[in-house]
Amino acid sequence: MIDARRHSLLGWILCLVTTAAAAQDARTEFTVESRLLDRDLELYSQARQRENTALRDFRSLSESVDAALMDPNAELGALRELEARLSAARETAYLRSKETGDARLAIYGRMERLVQLAQAVERSDPAILAASDGPSGLWQIELEPLDTHGLMKLVVEGQLATGSYRMSNGNRGSLRGTWAGGRLDLDVVHSELGRIGKLEGTLDDTATLGGRWNSMEVGSGDAAAGTWRAFLISDDASLDLGE
Repeated sequence: MIDARRHSLLGWILCLVTTAAAAQDARTEFTVESRLLDRDLELYSQARQRENTALRDFRSLSESVDAALMDPNAELGALRELEARLSAARETAYLRSKETGDARLAIYGRMERLVQLAQAVERSDPAILAASDGPSGLWQIELEPLDTHGLMKLVVEGQLATGSYRMSNGNRGSLRGTWAGGRLDLDVVHSELGRIGKLEGTLDDTATLGGRWNSMEVGSGDAAAGTWRAFLISDDASLDLGE
């Protein structure tokens, strides 16, 4: 009987050690994937710039061709040369647009991997749930009518809420606000784009956050607004998004 109990105890201890190791491995991999997401976002930004340059060149050549066709003094040789340049610019613009699309797909895949790893941490360490404070944790967020999604990390201490977000279109920034009476009010700052905004919402019975969002471009004053909702991936607010 003693040997059986000892065997059971050793098995239980081994299970705890294995679970803790799995949780740590998932955390480590999450951090690595988060850093790789930084790289993916930078690659997307570079690809987007190349695409914008290629599209500007194509539009400029298109306008030149239109103007040349309306010029009664235009020579046929010059028109054919412009047409050849326009064709090359069209091909370049297509390739650059494809590169940008591939970069976005890489971001989507990386975010999906981060969701899977966060859920693995959650499964490996159920004590995280009991230690959570308010809506602290990692959330998958969707914005409408932008039809874009991303990850949002919240840390709630008392009524103070802070965090960060990373969106599939490359946008990222910081969050700061309050959590009181079941209501979340966050100021959103995207320093790179020069945009500021707000997220306002509540937590419903299905543990879904949602409400209204708005943003404004600091330089031009252009505004946008819509609705948002977020689904909890993990209550572990210590997961690092690489902000």
